[in-house]
Amino acid sequence: MGLGEPAVWQSEGFYWMLYTVREVGEKRHLAMARSADGVHFTKLGVKFTGTQAWDSKVICDPTVVVEGGKVKVWFGGGDVASPDENLHGQIGFATLEK
Repeated sequence: MGLGEPAVWQSEGFYWMLYTVREVGEKRHLAMARSADGVHFTKLGVKFTGTQAWDSKVICDPTVVVEGGKVKVWFGGGDVASPDENLHGQIGFATLEK
């Protein structure tokens, strides 16, 4: 249904993008893309979904900080997939690893 809320960072000679994918029924997950020039991105086919009850329907709006070689990600999550953004939301944290 749509893409949005990108977070972009530079690492290992590439630009990386983590972004929200909105599916039919308002469920949301995060996906990843990579670029050599920061303009033209290639989707990597990676899908991040919630693993807990509180983020079972939605993870979205990533914020990325690269620190000490680790990619730290804060994201919104919810157990209700709703277009009005009343998701019963919380903030989650994850670390991306190779």
